[in-house]
Amino acid sequence: MQKYITIIFTLLLSALTCSGQSFLAKYPKLTDKDLSAFFEDWKAYSDSISSNITISNPLDSLIYERNLLTYAGIALGSPRPQYVVYPEATEILTYKELGDTTTNNSSFWLLMSVPYAMREYTKEMVCTKIPDGGLYMTDGISKKLDSFLYVGKYRKRKEREKRLKELRKYISVSYGIFNMYPYCDYPLLLNIGIASDIVVFQLALDSNEATEIWYRKGNDRFIVLHNNRGRSIIYD
Repeated sequence: MQKYITIIFTLLLSALTCSGQSFLAKYPKLTDKDLSAFFEDWKAYSDSISSNITISNPLDSLIYERNLLTYAGIALGSPRPQYVVYPEATEILTYKELGDTTTNNSSFWLLMSVPYAMREYTKEMVCTKIPDGGLYMTDGISKKLDSFLYVGKYRKRKEREKRLKELRKYISVSYGIFNMYPYCDYPLLLNIGIASDIVVFQLALDSNEATEIWYRKGNDRFIVLHNNRGRSIIYD
């Protein structure tokens, strides 16, 4: 567990850089005329954070690899938005104990609920490194985009659709069960669970579907134990 304390400490340092979006004050009311400049400022903000996050251990590499896969999936699509958007921070859950996983194929979060199997002792939100051209989504930015799309209670629907079409030139917009991430791209990393030498990534595959990938640490690298994609968590 000591090796994971070092990893978590490194990740926590990155959390300190995930703060402040002073550029938002330049746009008290975001309009379609402001969008280009707004995204340039947003990119500069995101670049300033990601450039200060280093990849210094296998878990950092695994997280960045996951972010790269998301980027590649969007970049190879057609039509594609100008930017790829990631949550501003990822939840890291570290547990003291984990039951036998040699034959376990159940949900990590179901296993987590068994009192004798796990005892949570840290829960942190940390920034992760993203590829060049990626953007960090924050609460403040999300609210600004919400206000841009809001056309008033009695305005015509066509106006909202017009604004949505304009916004989608820059980023993806999708709505579903994961409505806290309507402006982020998929698959996105919802959270990471760590217990002993086990690491579990919980991913949203799209706005309505989630899955898990289990890894075991060995020889300074992570090996996939199993991928629950075939038994995804589907939300109606």
